[in-house]
Amino acid sequence: MSTSIRRATLSLVICAAAAIGVSAPVSAADAPKATFTLDVKAGKLGNTIVDGKGMTLYMFVPDRNNVSNCEGGCLTAWPPMMLAAGETLDNVALEGGLRRSQLGVAMRFDGTRQVTYGGRPLYWWFQDKVPGDVKGQWVNNIWFVMSTTGAPNSDRI
Repeated sequence: MSTSIRRATLSLVICAAAAIGVSAPVSAADAPKATFTLDVKAGKLGNTIVDGKGMTLYMFVPDRNNVSNCEGGCLTAWPPMMLAAGETLDNVALEGGLRRSQLGVAMRFDGTRQVTYGGRPLYWWFQDKVPGDVKGQWVNNIWFVMSTTGAPNSDRI
């Protein structure tokens, strides 16, 4: 086979592979870097989910199955854990035995994407100032620290 025919054949194979989504394996250096972390902290409310800085994460009882119902002023008091444009769940590092199969995304009303665990969208409480604070527990009887089971932790402090 002539060189020009081999080049043409190689070009067709590369174009066909690109058209069907085949790509070269991604090296570890090319893999997405974790931009934030979910971890587990044992404390007065049992094992709760925290971010990489140790700040407590909360769940909102009216949220259901990867759907956030916190809007407007609620978002000021309860900032959601969001994925930035271009980020995927691969950008979330999991520690403390948390399972990737429980990690998910809630599409918010404005088209942004909020991180969920066990189907529950995750939030911070604006009054928690230092790692380990759990001041958002029982706020309005509908906000609870996020347990590792994904169920509301209704313990009182």
